[in-house]
Amino acid sequence: MTRDSRNVNNDLKIRVSRTLKGDVGAIAKASGCSVNACVETLLLLLKSAYEQGEDAKIVHRMLELKSAKVMQVENLGAKPERAELHLKLSSGALSFVSLLKERYPAVCGCATEAIDLSQRYWQALCADDRHLSYVVARVRGMRGDARR
Repeated sequence: MTRDSRNVNNDLKIRVSRTLKGDVGAIAKASGCSVNACVETLLLLLKSAYEQGEDAKIVHRMLELKSAKVMQVENLGAKPERAELHLKLSSGALSFVSLLKERYPAVCGCATEAIDLSQRYWQALCADDRHLSYVVARVRGMRGDARR
């Protein structure tokens, strides 16, 4: 690993650390998106960064945090407010991605595929509850523990 690549990875660590400490909340507020939706989108962006060779520890830590988020989605069950929640999650996702791209180019520079996946994720959540199990399976698959 060259000195330049270490500097890039350190910069990415600093940016992600700051995000976890409060920027997700700030971006969520600015974009009108929920914090959970922001975390989900950020994870997809980081997954793409990881696949492009960014630091593994950052992504693994974020995926550990995602475990709790997946459980929250699964535990929504058939509650009446579920559809409303899905609409709220979906409505802010694209503006959240735009803000992330502006504020975190080091994370988002290689994340075209992840952004596309995040858009399909929110569309699937809004379209039909039957898609939810597929979406959860995809997220679990990203963590390497997909359950069939």
